Amino acid sequence: MNDLGRLIDLMFSPAGLLGMTATGVVAAVAIRRRWLLPYLVVIPLFASCFGKYRFITSPYAFPLEQILTLSRPIFVASAAFIAASCLLLLPQTASRKPHRASFFLFAFQIIYALRLIIEGDTEFGFLALATFSLSFIAIYSLRGALPSNKEAASATFCYAATATGALFAIACVYQFLVNPSASQWAGRFIGITNNSIHTGEFSGWFLISTLAVVLSAFGRRLYIIGYAMLPLIFLHLSIIIATGSRTALLLTTSGVLVLFRNRLGAFVIPLLLTPIALGFLNEYISDFDTATSRITSGTDSRSRVFLALWQRFVENPILGEAEVLGSGRIRVRESSYLTAAANLGLLGLIPLILCVFAYARSACQAIRQEKFIRKQIVFSDWAQAIMVSAFTAALFEGFLFAIVAPAAMLMHIGFSLVDGPLNTPSRQEIHFEYPPDQGPAGNVSTQR
Repeated sequence: MNDLGRLIDLMFSPAGLLGMTATGVVAAVAIRRRWLLPYLVVIPLFASCFGKYRFITSPYAFPLEQILTLSRPIFVASAAFIAASCLLLLPQTASRKPHRASFFLFAFQIIYALRLIIEGDTEFGFLALATFSLSFIAIYSLRGALPSNKEAASATFCYAATATGALFAIACVYQFLVNPSASQWAGRFIGITNNSIHTGEFSGWFLISTLAVVLSAFGRRLYIIGYAMLPLIFLHLSIIIATGSRTALLLTTSGVLVLFRNRLGAFVIPLLLTPIALGFLNEYISDFDTATSRITSGTDSRSRVFLALWQRFVENPILGEAEVLGSGRIRVRESSYLTAAANLGLLGLIPLILCVFAYARSACQAIRQEKFIRKQIVFSDWAQAIMVSAFTAALFEGFLFAIVAPAAMLMHIGFSLVDGPLNTPSRQEIHFEYPPDQGPAGNVSTQR
């Protein structure tokens, strides 16, 4: 498949040029308002994952069908602009040095791209290599332009993820209301991606982000904002349940537990909204029983796949045995870790395992650093929750092999937020209303 040629043709088509011009205008504004820069990464990232289930032929509602066509070029243009502007134009306010876990994850991605080049579709492999490299550079270029205080930097990314989640939920509901047949298959809600599991996972990450914003609003006594976000939490819960994805439910549960580990009293928010979402879906969704039976069933749908992947790894443990499809792509199975072992051998599995251990070590250090201000650092807990949920879901999904993967990008973002000074930030620091290392937030001690 001529993937690179199609991408270039689309980028230089009238619609592609219009989309990239709009991205450039927004990016130019974001240079003066640096708190907008994370939006230029997170929103195009998830927009690039717009897709359509292969058995669905009817078009999406306007303008979702148009976004589906333009999303990948806009993401590439946005990432390139972020990398260039943050490296060349914006002053550095935080370290751009990548976290050790990010290096290991990036090494895994490079090994996968090289395996594609050698044994699969060469052009697609080079496209993967370029996309992985650009994403890595863009994230750490952006991190250098954000506050050094990791709570303030985490807040900017969390707000961007929450806003993106609101757009995602609204788009899913809009598409379902306009053309329900294009939003579901076999009783499971698909939304605006090509897979019900992906839709559930995205909603899980967005739900965790929205809960973090609600906790922060209640903590600052901004009750109107907190209560206004509750319908969005309800929408994400409904989407997760309607997808019938047990992996999405596991991802969401693990992330929410990490987020609420220091504030168990507030756990009542998702606990109360969950039965309301169940009642709503039961009343208005005709195939609701199909989705819930999928979640509650004890059907084993993965053990055979896991065993086959393990056997392939045992037969060729050093380099693995790539399962190349007729299209030249490497077939990705359920588990990211076992898929890495089977297709890349120890050469690909070791960087992935080292990534997990490097992050675990940093997370333990961060928990010790947070000892005296646990309840005030909602957004640092959000970054930890996103990371734990991604590592957990990777046990059962191969999403780390996606070329433009929200999971891998979120992990790079999370790694970039692990290190750094930790203070309780003020509103001015989050929105760059004075230098990030000065002002009231710079004087808040992390010691009792």
